[in-house]
Amino acid sequence: FPTRRSSDLAKQALALFLRSLPVDCHFNIVGFGNRHVTLFKKSRKNAQASLQEATDHVHRMEADLGGTEILRPLQEVLTAKPISGYARQVFLLTDGQVRNVAEIARTVKAHSAARGA
Repeated sequence: FPTRRSSDLAKQALALFLRSLPVDCHFNIVGFGNRHVTLFKKSRKNAQASLQEATDHVHRMEADLGGTEILRPLQEVLTAKPISGYARQVFLLTDGQVRNVAEIARTVKAHSAARGA
């Protein structure tokens, strides 16, 4: 059997995740590597148009952003102003090896403590 690239498996997982989002939620996609890109300027409500745009984006995604630098984009996501009336939930999918796991965990823990989570 041919083996699938880990980036293909991450894309499949993301596509499945998008189809599983609750109707009344907001979402965004942040691709990351040595640099990071955000699909939407601000998270969008889960609706047919935004879901289709995200699905199309996932199909076009390539593992072309360089390494697996998660900390900076994660910090941006965690410090962005939350959408009133919605709890922020961050799901992280990666196809690479993360080097600074302890620092990432400290950042998430500090953010959770600051938010009273």
